[in-house]
Amino acid sequence: MRNKARRHPRNGTQARSERPRPLASSLHSRRGFALVDVIIGGVMLGIGLAVIISLNSRSLANQLEGERQLTASWIADELLSMVVVVGPSDYSNTYDMAGQCDAPFEDFDYELNIDDQGATEPFRVTADVRWNGQGGVRGIRVETFIARRNG
Repeated sequence: MRNKARRHPRNGTQARSERPRPLASSLHSRRGFALVDVIIGGVMLGIGLAVIISLNSRSLANQLEGERQLTASWIADELLSMVVVVGPSDYSNTYDMAGQCDAPFEDFDYELNIDDQGATEPFRVTADVRWNGQGGVRGIRVETFIARRNG
């Protein structure tokens, strides 16, 4: 029998004799690439989750600080309103000028200053409200002028 040369099915040229590749090493290298892909994907997922958790905790802390600032401004507004209602001249005889707020606002301290600027000038009233916040003691100051009561 005569040895027939194999022909390439598409172009009809004589095909080279190829050595068969070992099947085990080919599968092993593919598995190695898949393992590297899984490891890289896991690391990327871990980094992404860490960033999301960090941003979430930071935003919650900022939200809490915003709530405290809002509460402090309400307290200062209430203090100044009470000075208007009672009168700047009589306020210090009726209420404390400084102290800790009542429940549920016991985390806040306040201080009022009522400055009498003379018989023809309005009172200068300053309300300071402080609380323990991010990075230490935080506070707000609100200042206004309240006219004298005549009569």
